[in-house]
Amino acid sequence: MEWYWILLISIASLLALILVILFVLAVIGFNTAFSRDDPHPFDQIELTGTKYEGFEDLIIPAFQYMRPIQYEDCWIESFDGLKLHAKYYKGKTDKLVLMVHGYHADPLNNFAIAGRRFLEDGYSLLMIDQRAHSISEGKWTTFGVHESKDVLRWMEYIDSTIKPSMMIAYGVSLGCATLELASSSKMPESLKCLILDCGYASPLDQMKESFAKKLGLLGEVVVQMFFPIVCPMIGRFNILKKCYKELEKASVPCFFIHGGRDSMVPLEEGEKSYNHCNARKEKAFFPDSEHNSCFMMHEDEIVSKLNAFLD
Repeated sequence: MEWYWILLISIASLLALILVILFVLAVIGFNTAFSRDDPHPFDQIELTGTKYEGFEDLIIPAFQYMRPIQYEDCWIESFDGLKLHAKYYKGKTDKLVLMVHGYHADPLNNFAIAGRRFLEDGYSLLMIDQRAHSISEGKWTTFGVHESKDVLRWMEYIDSTIKPSMMIAYGVSLGCATLELASSSKMPESLKCLILDCGYASPLDQMKESFAKKLGLLGEVVVQMFFPIVCPMIGRFNILKKCYKELEKASVPCFFIHGGRDSMVPLEEGEKSYNHCNARKEKAFFPDSEHNSCFMMHEDEIVSKLNAFLD
């Protein structure tokens, strides 16, 4: 055999081996990033050393307020046959907030403070457990892709069962992306506003950024090349969906919240989504706030601005 054929075969074999290794890394990465997780509530763990250190005086009283309140367990079936759970807290009026939590988060971790405020203001709450979280079924989270279909079913449930005079949907991080990906769909007339808090503009881009922090350029390459293959193959979802593209077709008014010090989802992501949104919109961006801490740090200002927007 001529030497150049040996060289070509060797190079091809090496490239094939590299691709196999990268594919295996992508499968491992998928199983790590998208598998279900059931985190502990903040009032059951030590917050020292976390980004919430120093906010215990705000967080713990909110948990103490929420814990004794009676709620009703609610259930729906997803489009792909999963049994999904939510807690319904009855308020003093017939207005309701649908609360959609973030990635690997306990719902109260994201919404104890906001939940207390909305209850005090008379709203009822429907606090859902996203698929693959808490007691909702599901093996994989899909970074908002399938969750966007779930949240539309929750809206239908609310509209047909609870029948509020006015509904607001509030999503944080993954929950925000969930609402953004659903924003182009037909929604109940009772839904008056989407509160979009610290969401990423694209699931794939968010994965690239997350893996780049851990693995550098290798992480970006693995995500960019193989997640569009691995996600449909294992999780049965399309990670190429873009939140900001759906917002271009949104019709429900959108209220954006984001922190300038967000180390998980940079403020630029929130600005991109805001700029692409073609519905009536308002924003409350805070230079001093980290990921999912805006409402915690600026509750009165956000509520005042939101109420003016709703009027």
